[in-house]
Amino acid sequence: MANADKPRNYHSVSMLLPDGRVWTAGGGGCGNCSVNQQSAQIFYPPYLFKKDSSGLLADRPRVASATSTMAYNSSYTLTMATDGLAISRVSLIPLGSVTHAFNMNQRYLTLPINSKTLSSLTVTSPANSRIAPPGYYMMFAVNSSGVPSVARIIKIG
Repeated sequence: MANADKPRNYHSVSMLLPDGRVWTAGGGGCGNCSVNQQSAQIFYPPYLFKKDSSGLLADRPRVASATSTMAYNSSYTLTMATDGLAISRVSLIPLGSVTHAFNMNQRYLTLPINSKTLSSLTVTSPANSRIAPPGYYMMFAVNSSGVPSVARIIKIG
């Protein structure tokens, strides 16, 4: 993958954004550090682009509607604005909690897909709080090419 334009060391942050890009910022900030970055960058991961080397952004799955809250071990339906049959997984990633270049809330969960049609998906939420601690998560529908939808922010618990 592409290298960052600026070194991001101590007191830096990298966060996954709801649109699948990655925001990086800071680095240094420790008084006598040799590099103190007071800047930010946005990284476009390869999964956001078409695989044909055209450099164009890939077509993304689109979720038309989804719940904004989830209870544990329950079924939920996502209404798709694009082909629901092309979705290979639905994932949950907590909102970031980063300090000193470390995300204290890092976690990746895949929700079981119980059924899918052209226009909807039915998934089961995490079983309990040991698997998904209460809080806010980004929910992505990912197609068979690995391209994510723009995330829906949901609250679990």
